Amino acid sequence: MRLLTKVTGRNASKGFTLIELMITVAIVGVLAGIALPSYNASVARAKRADARTQLMQAGQFMQRFYAANDQYLQDRSGNSVLGSGVGMPSTLRVSPADGTALYQLNTSITTAGNYTATVTTTGYTLYMAPISGGSMASDPCGMFTLTSAGVRGVTGSKSRDECWK
Repeated sequence: MRLLTKVTGRNASKGFTLIELMITVAIVGVLAGIALPSYNASVARAKRADARTQLMQAGQFMQRFYAANDQYLQDRSGNSVLGSGVGMPSTLRVSPADGTALYQLNTSITTAGNYTATVTTTGYTLYMAPISGGSMASDPCGMFTLTSAGVRGVTGSKSRDECWK
């Protein structure tokens, strides 16, 4: 069955008018204006989640180190937990563990303020800091912190609850 269309005095148009095209461009622009910031926020949350995961794994390494050596600072041979060689694996010192590092565990670098990891025989405070020049360098959460007592924190302008969720 063929459908017939009624054509009035002139030929039927087979293309888009300029108005239809401009409306389509405006709709795509509005959708992109809404979707792009939401996408960027989701990517930043995923990068923060990976940094938190690496920091928690570093904390678990510290707990296992303590269980094996009865202290956090050094092993039974006198090697430092944050030293090279027998210390914390390098894969736990950066986030993500593979690819371009966006965060690093502050063990020997000094940043604004005194945010270098502190390790004593009975406790520790670890800082997972954004790498300057990286895509997370200006993240409002700043550095993630973790203590031997399990206290989590941030050094940025956002609250701990916002950044650790």
